[in-house]
Formats: sequence, C-alpha cells, structure tokens
Amino acid sequence: MCGAPVAPAAKENAPATGGAHLLAGAESAKRTVVARVEDVGRIDEKGYGATFAVLRDLVATKTTEGETLRIGWEELAPDRPARFRKGERVLVALESAPGFSLWRKRFPNGDTLAVAERGAAFLRDPDDTSVERLARYLRVDPTEREQSPGVEALAGLVEAAATPLAEGAAKRLRATPGLGSKLREPAAAALGAAIESEARDPSLRRDLIRLAAEQRLDGMRASIAVVAESQSPLAGEAWAALVAIDGGMNATTVHRLLAAPDAGIRAVAARAALGTPDAERALGMARSDPAAEVRIAVVEAFVPTASPAALEIGYAALFDREPPVRAAAAQAVGRLGADVVPHLRELALAHAGRDSIGPLGALAFAGPEGQGVLLELSATHPDATMRGQARLLLGLDPVKH
Repeated sequence: MCGAPVAPAAKENAPATGGAHLLAGAESAKRTVVARVEDVGRIDEKGYGATFAVLRDLVATKTTEGETLRIGWEELAPDRPARFRKGERVLVALESAPGFSLWRKRFPNGDTLAVAERGAAFLRDPDDTSVERLARYLRVDPTEREQSPGVEALAGLVEAAATPLAEGAAKRLRATPGLGSKLREPAAAALGAAIESEARDPSLRRDLIRLAAEQRLDGMRASIAVVAESQSPLAGEAWAALVAIDGGMNATTVHRLLAAPDAGIRAVAARAALGTPDAERALGMARSDPAAEVRIAVVEAFVPTASPAALEIGYAALFDREPPVRAAAAQAVGRLGADVVPHLRELALAHAGRDSIGPLGALAFAGPEGQGVLLELSATHPDATMRGQARLLLGLDPVKH
C-alpha cells in the first residue's frame, strides 16, 4: 500500500468520472495502458498514489508480464473520494509526473507517472471495442493524425467507442483542418452509422449532424437523410444539415415540410421557403404558428428582404407574446437601419410598458439614427419605465440622476 487507506466515500460524493479527456491525453502520453488497480492511498490533503498492474499497453507491441506502475494524481474537489478503487480495471493515459517540489516530496523515488490531462485522462471499466479502437488510433503516426488515416481511426472511435471517448474523437475531427477532403470511405460510413444509430448518445449524434452541416460533408448526407425522414427528435437538425449540404431545399419538400407536426422541421422549411411558391404561406406562419421557433425562423428569413409584407410581419413580431420572438424581430428589423427608424419611433411612442420594449430594442440595432432616437426617448418617452429601458439600451444608468 502507498500511504494511508482511503476513507469510505460519502454516498452523496461520487468519484471523478473521467473519459472526456482520455483521447487528448493519450495523443501525447508516455504510456496508455489498460490496468488493474492494485492499491490506492492518500498521501496528503490533495495528493493520491496507486499501484497499477499493467494488463495491456496500447502502443507497445508487448507488455512485460507482471509489470506494475506507480501512479499519482490530485483530487482538488474537497471531500471527493479517490477516483480509482482497488480491484477495478481502467484505461488510462499517463505522463511524466510534474517536477514541482510538492510532487517530488510526495514521490521521492522519482519513478511515478501522473494521470494525464490533470488526472482526467482515464476511462473506468473500458469495453474491448473502445480499447481496440483507441489502440488503432494511437498506432497512426502523429504526422498522419490530421490526414485520412487519422480521420478514419477517429471515425472508428466515434462509431463504436464508449460515449466519452467517442465525444473526444468527434471534437478532434471538428478541429481537423480541411476535414471534407480527408473524409473518405470507410470513415464517412462509420460516422454515418453513428448518426443513424439510436444506441449512440443523442448529443453525440447531434454534434455529428452539426459538423456535417458546418463543413458540408456530403459523405454523411445519406445517413442524415435517414434521420431527417424518421420520427427522431433530431429530425429538425437533420433537415437543417441537408439544407446546408445541398445549398437549399426544393420547393416540393418545402411544401411538404411546412405542414410537419415537428416544430423544428417546420422552422427549417420556413427558412427555406423564401423564393418558393410557398413563400406567402410561410410568411403567414409568423402570426399563426403555435411554436416560437417557427415564428422566429420566419422573421429571421424574411425580414432582411425588407419587402412590404416582410416589414409588416417584422413590426408585428415586435409585440409577439414570446420574448425570444420579440428579440429576434428587434434584431432583424433594427438591422435594416435608418429606413425603419421613423416607424420604430412611432411604435415606441404609441406603446407603454412591455409593449414598447420591442420597438426600443429594434432602435438599439438601427445604427446611429436608432441610437439618436433612443437618446431622445430616454428623456421624453411618457412612460418612466420605458425611459429607463431606453437608457439601459444605451448603456447608461437606467435611473437618471
């Protein structure tokens, strides 16, 4: 044993979960191993030590039978139990221990490794698939990890590794320069499988769909289309990604999706309706649709055109029952600039209380002309609350002294 035994953990305190930083730690680790925890001990207020029996080294071709490693880490959260427990199996990335005097005092023999990523680079009770896919990635030459070989190995992690490890791989893919040119088969198919799999964590699937949209990853389109046409809660996100990848939505699909029961899907169709035969129908949804996100979508898509019908909808939305719709309308209308300032001034003067917040907010986005009217209204608006609101929007003390 190394140090005093650890007291039993309080039921309300759970040990650190790990996992999310394992991939990042393993990329530059001195050792990445699957190990069994032989003993755990507390060394001082924050420092802990343990002995790990190595079961497998993910990089070395052979593991020395009976090899043990001395491990150190810190528990910075007060009263948190040690993150490792005797007898458990862990996948962990290890680096050289810090050279600080405190660490040298804790481990005077100098033979201790530290858990990478400040103690967070580990995964408890790893499944065989996670181990194999991480090992495959670590075998990719570091110079190739941002090229197709690395992308393929990362996609394999996303497809089948434990969720924290898969999320780390998705984050790494997002940071890969020129991902679209490096995403080939079977990497695209692996990412597509993760998107389609209901067994995968929804947040991971959503992140992959957004990644495909942001970088227009055509190789993942077919799988995204499957999700879009399903009853999945991610269907709206999937349709938005298809619009981004395709550069728009055809009129037939717009017509169909404007009547979808899912508000997220209707919102995507409303944004895509501009310039289609259903544009007027979509415009009317700014008043009639029960979902705020749909009304916001119409305002954001149509108001920037500054057509008379769009302006009418934008002005009306400044008084919508939902604050997020009013805020979206304020930005969309206000950004039209000087041309809308006179009417916004009239609206602000014609209303009081909550009803004048929308026009005042729009004036704040309407450039110097709008700011000038706000300054005027901060002194002359008949409603004291609205004078304060105007001052607040100008960055002034809402109470005039």
